[in-house]
Amino acid sequence: MAVVIALLLLRRLLKSVHRQRMMALDVKQAQEVQQVILPEARLALAGLTIESEYRPARDVAGTSSRSFRISPTEACSSWPET
Repeated sequence: MAVVIALLLLRRLLKSVHRQRMMALDVKQAQEVQQVILPEARLALAGLTIESEYRPARDVAGTSSRSFRISPTEACSSWPET
């Protein structure tokens, strides 16, 4: 009986490890796709400084961002934490 339980636990562990590896591979591939489609050059406008930061999401979801004004002459756009 103990051998059967041990084998079942081992099977569960191996499935879990496989699932984690597949999820890690999915995230890595998504990061690579994201790097390909993101613009490489910064947008330059006279008198305006534009900074950006791109971070991959921790889960699969739609793309969203938010913008807000820092001061009358400064605005900020950010991605919600996931």
